[in-house]
Amino acid sequence: MKKTKSIESLPIDSTRLCCNFVNTLYSWKKEDTYDFFTDYNTFIEWCAKLAICNEDQLIQFRQKAKKEPNAAMITMKKIREIRLLLHQLISAIAINDQEMIPQFLAVINPLITDALNRINLEFSDNKFIISYQKEPIQLISPIWLVLKSLYDLLTEDDIVRIKECPSCGWVFFDETKNGKRRWCNPLNCGTKDKMDRYTKKNKESNKP
Repeated sequence: MKKTKSIESLPIDSTRLCCNFVNTLYSWKKEDTYDFFTDYNTFIEWCAKLAICNEDQLIQFRQKAKKEPNAAMITMKKIREIRLLLHQLISAIAINDQEMIPQFLAVINPLITDALNRINLEFSDNKFIISYQKEPIQLISPIWLVLKSLYDLLTEDDIVRIKECPSCGWVFFDETKNGKRRWCNPLNCGTKDKMDRYTKKNKESNKP
């Protein structure tokens, strides 16, 4: 039985929030470009799945989106635009495209600056917690933590380990010991890629 695509079934294959955000399009490289963000409510479902927001915040976002449907639709369009920018930048980094990296970064930098200006540190239960400006409520605000994650990825991690799956275009940070992880998920794209290459090799060897 074919699994229905939904936020619930969406695999989380990266340890970096910004990468998981990019990976909400079923494929960046194939015909099946199903968008897991079908509307603003599914974006909030994703936020809940990734524990970006607490329950009170989730309720507030849903209520505001219901009260202001046009604003929610405009916000969702902006969220998708930001996701595309992040994919373009991370993909350029993965292939070490020295020409395109600065171009995408120039567009994303103002977004990162705005996000960092809205993020605070809170101290609770003897630990520091990153939070974002909560008042007034803004439908776009969970994206600020995504952009903070991107900032951390680019400034704190080894960018050589930032990679793009050759099969679907999902992005990830390679944490394997040898740094040779190729696919977003070895059991999904990895297995399929090997089967495709095996089938192609058999067809070529059977040609008259």
